[in-house]
Amino acid sequence: MSDEQLQAWLAQLPLGQVLDIDGESIYLKLHGDGAELGALLLPAPTPLQVRNALQAGFSNARLYGAGLAYQRNENKLMLMQWLPGVSAWQDAADPLEQLLDQLAGWRAAGVSQNAAPAAVGINPDERRVRMQLTGSRS
Repeated sequence: MSDEQLQAWLAQLPLGQVLDIDGESIYLKLHGDGAELGALLLPAPTPLQVRNALQAGFSNARLYGAGLAYQRNENKLMLMQWLPGVSAWQDAADPLEQLLDQLAGWRAAGVSQNAAPAAVGINPDERRVRMQLTGSRS
């Protein structure tokens, strides 16, 4: 896609609405002195998923620029970035590309917005103790 085509495509994107861009839920919300660029990382994450994401989130944010945000009232884990001076999608072309790259990294690491919460198994040591307490041999 040429720069002209990219700018034309960006110009037609609505502001303040969640859009499907490359299979990701992304939005650009304008404020007086800039804009918030965000993407859905995980809908309805479990506490374990939030904790795991937070452990990796700082280094990820330093590398790419967008940080994690947990929206407790909607139970969503988001990636968000403040873009000072941005007033349209055209101004956010480079940060959008970086956000999509950042999301690709999270997805490659197994964090999927469509995945069911990971099941929490029994620790092998706990299983062994349970077997000893119940007299099981298997």
